[in-house]
Amino acid sequence: MKKVILSIALITGISASAQYQITSANAPAINDITYDAVDTIPNANIDGGIASSEHQLFVIADVDLDLEESTLFEDPINYTTSSEFPTASIAFEFGAGPSFAVVSNDRVEVIGTEFANPTGGAPEAIHWDNTLSILRFPYGYGDSFKDTGHFRQSFYIGQDFGGMTIDSGRIDLTVEVASLVDAFGSLETLNGTFSDVIRERQEVTTTNIIEVCIQLIPGFPCQWQDASQFTGQSSEPETEVEYLYYGAQSKFPYASLTYNATEDTLRTVTVTLDDIFPNSINEVKNLGTMVFPNPASDVISVKASEAAVVTISDISGRTLLSTSDKNNISIAHLNAGSYVITITENNTVYSGQLIKQ
Repeated sequence: MKKVILSIALITGISASAQYQITSANAPAINDITYDAVDTIPNANIDGGIASSEHQLFVIADVDLDLEESTLFEDPINYTTSSEFPTASIAFEFGAGPSFAVVSNDRVEVIGTEFANPTGGAPEAIHWDNTLSILRFPYGYGDSFKDTGHFRQSFYIGQDFGGMTIDSGRIDLTVEVASLVDAFGSLETLNGTFSDVIRERQEVTTTNIIEVCIQLIPGFPCQWQDASQFTGQSSEPETEVEYLYYGAQSKFPYASLTYNATEDTLRTVTVTLDDIFPNSINEVKNLGTMVFPNPASDVISVKASEAAVVTISDISGRTLLSTSDKNNISIAHLNAGSYVITITENNTVYSGQLIKQ
């Protein structure tokens, strides 16, 4: 459930001790994509810093980036479940499903997070007590917030196991978030050092209780019991601590560190490739009408120079097609759904969404 809590913040400012003011200009836009690389076995020479009001150096450079993830910001109308959140103006897609959010002039708020139905029915959603905001607060040293998300669902099973009947099942998921901006300073990365960086300490406690109603005697009501004996998963609360490092030059965190809260051991290091590895790209722009038709079923064409390269990827970032052709690009082999299409032309990348019908 790690990804239930969106580790995304959009900030701007000039000083780690200043209040980072949010405007609609730096909120996520439809077709925005962020690319991250994750080190699941981080090296020892990492210094995430300590809670302190003194300027300090955070060192996130000794990592092996072997796993990439991406988050695509999409139009909520592409999802059937967006009808559950009629005020949503944007959706974030990663992992098993999207989260829906409202973008206004000065904040972005999560209004629901899609959760898969274990029996294959329509997805449900986590609902937050205080409308958890991605931006959460104007960032500055000492700022904090708390919130709790809930997901409850019951479903019929109706299966016999060795003389007893499992009649029904139910899930009660609770996610508690406590966050504090507790440090600031400079961040040393693979690509040099970023100044004016703040550190957010986010503690996330997840309690996932799965129960089944077992009928031992026919004709008598079933009794609810912990399902861990069948699922092998503990229902005890699990807590993770994540440190997120934000700066004035990016919408997204420069890096994050995830710790096992009980053992205080470093689990993962994540860096945002857009910022750590800027390569030779000077600008990223929206596709606009460069691709037509869109949606399409068989072929597409692109308005671009002869030197441009067209790439189509799935939402996980996996490249499915790369070509220098501009006309009659076949997409017949792709399954129906949403894809990311990018056109690299000189030092500019045009990126957007391609709908295959």
